[in-house]
Amino acid sequence: MRKKHTLLVINIFFVFLLFFAIPKINSINSLNMINTADGPGDVWMSDPGDLEIGEEFTTNLYTNTGDDLCAAYGLTIQFDPTIVQVKLIQNDLPDVEASPDGFYAAGNVDNSIGNLRVSGFDAQGKGPNPELHLLIISWICIGEGQCPIDITVDSLVTPSTATIGTPEGVNSSFIGSESTAPIISSIDAITYEEGATGNFISWSVTDASPDNYTIKRNGTPIENGSYSSSEAITINIDGLTTNSYLYLLEVDDEVGNSNSDSVSVNVLPSVDPIISNSPNISFELGETNNIITWTATDLYPDDYTISRGNTIVSSGSWTSGNAIIYNVDSLSVGIHTIVIEVTDEAGNTVSDIVIVEVTAPPEVNSAPGYDVFILVLSIGITILGILYFKRKRF
Repeated sequence: MRKKHTLLVINIFFVFLLFFAIPKINSINSLNMINTADGPGDVWMSDPGDLEIGEEFTTNLYTNTGDDLCAAYGLTIQFDPTIVQVKLIQNDLPDVEASPDGFYAAGNVDNSIGNLRVSGFDAQGKGPNPELHLLIISWICIGEGQCPIDITVDSLVTPSTATIGTPEGVNSSFIGSESTAPIISSIDAITYEEGATGNFISWSVTDASPDNYTIKRNGTPIENGSYSSSEAITINIDGLTTNSYLYLLEVDDEVGNSNSDSVSVNVLPSVDPIISNSPNISFELGETNNIITWTATDLYPDDYTISRGNTIVSSGSWTSGNAIIYNVDSLSVGIHTIVIEVTDEAGNTVSDIVIVEVTAPPEVNSAPGYDVFILVLSIGITILGILYFKRKRF
């Protein structure tokens, strides 16, 4: 019974501390642009970055509890109401909520003078934590300029009501700027041949508060969704028939700004590549620098293959008007059929056949060998013998 009574007294103390002991402050007293949260009792707010008029954003509120638990706090946050204001929910209450690790009891705001008062208590306490995430506060930017944020720590105590460290608010500022329309990267006109694949439009859109986009083709919406700043918005444009098309991207942001960009797409009739006819060639085995040269033309060249019989001996990509060269020095004696096939991006193909004849070199008579020498010598001796005997007889 005594324990429950003690807990009740502590809770009543916290309620009194939070709702009656917080002073009402109606003016901004100081502005320290960048202070450092370096000790127990410090309270600070996250930096939302540069803001645009009309942009809604949130900030996180932290405190350093040191080695203690935080059981209760009371804070006054002052701001320039001509630049930012706290978002409101039902009954004109501030849009403030406890973080997953923090706690929140009550708050009130007067946007006309730029004053937000928040309080919270947890009898068991939270922490210890050098960066205890207490609150999430929702705001809206309404004007240009530098908005000082002045935090006054009215109370910051442990479950035993002892003050945590040296309570001090770490002041900062927000910067509001004039709202600007989303920026869309410029895209050149696109032309491709009917049937070609791999054609797409890709825009990059940058904006501080991106929202939605719509893509239209010849005035008819064909795609929509949300986008992220600096991430590509891409649409595939394959499969179109021969014609001219206008693609329009429309984007807007969360503060009502919008922008658009159009891209012309021309789809040409599908036409086969044109290839020069290379003459048949003949050469003697061992000769060098024997080549076949083709020249192909097409608006959208792609790949080529060179075959000998049923075997592909060379392949690659080709450029319209540039020579495709194949060396045939290594062919063996015989007649060979060389076929080139060129393809464009639309899948159209054309081919050419070249017959290559490789001949054997002519035979060369060799010098008499040993056997021939013996034969000639034998014949000579025989003739000399016959002449000798004839002379002797006469």
